[in-house]
Amino acid sequence: MLSAFILESGRLERITVNSQEDLPQQAIWIDIVEPTDEENQWIKTVYQQQLPHESEMEAIEATSRFYLDENGTHINSFFLHDFEEHPQNFSVAFILNNNRLFTIHEVELTTFRLFRLRARRQVFTDLNTPQTILLGLFEAKIDHVADIIEEMYATLEEIGKSVLGKAQKDMESTITELAKQEDLIGKVRLSILDQQRILSVLQRQRIFNETLVQDLRDILQDIDSFSPHISFLFEKINFLMDFSLSLVNIQQNKIIKIFSVAAVIFLPPTLVASIYGMNFEFIPELKWIGGYPYVLFLMLLSALTPYWYFKRRGWL
Repeated sequence: MLSAFILESGRLERITVNSQEDLPQQAIWIDIVEPTDEENQWIKTVYQQQLPHESEMEAIEATSRFYLDENGTHINSFFLHDFEEHPQNFSVAFILNNNRLFTIHEVELTTFRLFRLRARRQVFTDLNTPQTILLGLFEAKIDHVADIIEEMYATLEEIGKSVLGKAQKDMESTITELAKQEDLIGKVRLSILDQQRILSVLQRQRIFNETLVQDLRDILQDIDSFSPHISFLFEKINFLMDFSLSLVNIQQNKIIKIFSVAAVIFLPPTLVASIYGMNFEFIPELKWIGGYPYVLFLMLLSALTPYWYFKRRGWL
């Protein structure tokens, strides 16, 4: 799917591309989601821009996140997509060439939606070059990560109340949710570290003017401010996870304790019943008229005695 963006009075106007003729020459940004070979050919014909194939992008991701060639400046960065049940980082390829920005990615990403919505509703006097759009996307990525972190704070607060509350019973769902939160914060950290590395490289390459370099430094400072929050969330999750597992162990120990005490209580009556259940010819109590109630009383007494002892020692 192709989308072309042109500037109209400081706003980005989106043009849905269904054919080669829909691609405008004045486009400043071309967003490409899972392109077909035909769409790649449209880009090459209209803008003389060669796009990397999926196999080439995978090879690039494994070796370099930034490089220059005859097709422009290439940047590859992770963007977190959290609309699905299982959040995942997807790699986005950025190409700066011929005063245009090309972005290539597999799925429609949350950050791109947020950026397009903001650019359509607000007027940006400085949003007039591919470089500013690129930094705008990175800023939107930071805002999205900040929203995720705020949601995680709220989620962990609710989990903490549940775990620390006396009414907590079902720990399985709590532990599962904590595992999801740990997985999410790990992916957030990977996305942030990746962007920090990319921006540091861009800062050294001198492909931006001084104003944009200052904006780039501001973004790097915002990324640095996330470090204590991410560390705190990791510690919070680990604390809640350890505490939840401790509660599970305590519950299991209580169950095992009950079975152990029950086994000890019923052991003496079992011994009495075993003795008088022996098939010997001469057992004195067999001829005794009060033998049966006597044995029942003895069995009851042998069961109550260890129960009273355990209760007195506070083991029950």
